[in-house]
Amino acid sequence: MTLIVRINNVLEQFRHEMGVFNNEMQQFRNETNQRLKNLEISNRTSVSRFDSQSEDEGEIETPLMPCYLIAP
Repeated sequence: MTLIVRINNVLEQFRHEMGVFNNEMQQFRNETNQRLKNLEISNRTSVSRFDSQSEDEGEIETPLMPCYLIAP
């Protein structure tokens, strides 16, 4: 009987710890998603600002992309 009570207590403790772990993981996911949204908004703002500035100057310059020649 004592063994059954101990096993039950261990299972209850495990369930509690898993619940805490799940809550922490959910909080981590939420914070990560919020950071990504903030970064996306920041990027959109930067691009919008760049576009407005370029339109004010008249001609839009596109940055040159590096080109690498790889010999066989």
